[in-house]
Amino acid sequence: MSTNNANVGGDASRRFIANTGWLSIGAVVARLAPMVLLYLVLLKTPTSAYGQFAMATAIAAIAILVAEGGVTLTLTSISEISESNERALAHYALVRGTIVYVLTLAIAACFSVRSDLRSVPLYTAALGAAIPVTGLASVCIARMQRRGRFLQLTAYQAVGSLASTLMGLATYLATSGSGIGALLVQSSFANLIYYGILLSTKDRIVPTRRTQASGEVLKALKSSLLGNLVGTVGRRADDLFIGLVLGPAPLAQYAVGYRVLTTITETMLHPADRASTAAVALAAKGSSHEAGIELKKNQRKVMAIAAPIFAAAGLLSYILIPKLIGATWQQAASCSLILCLAGAVQSTYWLTYTGLFRIVGHRFALMYQSILVPILLTPTLVGTLAGPIGCSWGYLLGACGGWVLASICRRRIRPSHIYSNASQLAER
Repeated sequence: MSTNNANVGGDASRRFIANTGWLSIGAVVARLAPMVLLYLVLLKTPTSAYGQFAMATAIAAIAILVAEGGVTLTLTSISEISESNERALAHYALVRGTIVYVLTLAIAACFSVRSDLRSVPLYTAALGAAIPVTGLASVCIARMQRRGRFLQLTAYQAVGSLASTLMGLATYLATSGSGIGALLVQSSFANLIYYGILLSTKDRIVPTRRTQASGEVLKALKSSLLGNLVGTVGRRADDLFIGLVLGPAPLAQYAVGYRVLTTITETMLHPADRASTAAVALAAKGSSHEAGIELKKNQRKVMAIAAPIFAAAGLLSYILIPKLIGATWQQAASCSLILCLAGAVQSTYWLTYTGLFRIVGHRFALMYQSILVPILLTPTLVGTLAGPIGCSWGYLLGACGGWVLASICRRRIRPSHIYSNASQLAER
């Protein structure tokens, strides 16, 4: 029996590493290919212009998470779900995405009252072009992740990223170095192409109004949406606050440093989170004990790999940013170093939220996220009083506070705390 358990554990470990690897490859292409374009743009673009782009990016990022609605986490966490549930959720997602996009445009329009932020509404409209279909595509993504089709997801994401980057470079060359226009083309078409591929494959979900999603699925979805929204606002509110208080030029310095942080986050931590969610859901079909062990093993692997990479990326960016794009961006280099140290700390507890969501329950996970965000955000916003570098130090302090909270909340992951509603979430 012990030999069989060891084999099962080894297989699960290999699947987690393989799935994370495939998702990371796609994320690397998606993040690093546009970096070439960003480098060319920053050489010629004033900091204030890039700051407005960063502000619009933050607004669009929050809107995209609202439109996604927690679909990916919820549906990946459920090992089995009926197609009727999927089709009903796809319909809800399409309606929600359309409404969110309209509201986003209205909110972004408010920024035009400031002369130094007048381009934000236009940039937001372009960057959020994929918002209406984000939730619909997320239903397809969750289905593919449950089925272990991570290689296909990687290929689709890579195609979207490479194609949009080429379009951005073509725009840059055709307009004699019109930097922001090129970034808008690249950023907006990346998701449009990726989602377009997803919605044209055999894994696409056809929305329908004829069926209703089950009550348990909707409850879990609501908690997931609120948790994702709280987390996204917490991670992007600093951009909005800096832009409104200090202006677009200081925001540009912070945003470049933050871009280095998110490049590592999205190429390592996000893929690991998605692969771990699927692995923990599969392990939970056996027992809560197996799910807890799977989560802990995955977290240790993520920490061992990601923390040194964050530290190395921070050091390299601190050295290279001024050399590559000029001394004007020295503050961005300092922000990058500090923020990457924060990323190294966060890598030690990154899987906590999704683990709590699946093992303990979506309500407890939401409570954890709701406490984590103020812990992270408060010192970050206070640090803004000292400029972009002060904001970065605040983010690092908040990340350390998050580690303390995660250490406390992980104690709830016990065999008796398995998410008892799992069987109710799927219509059998």
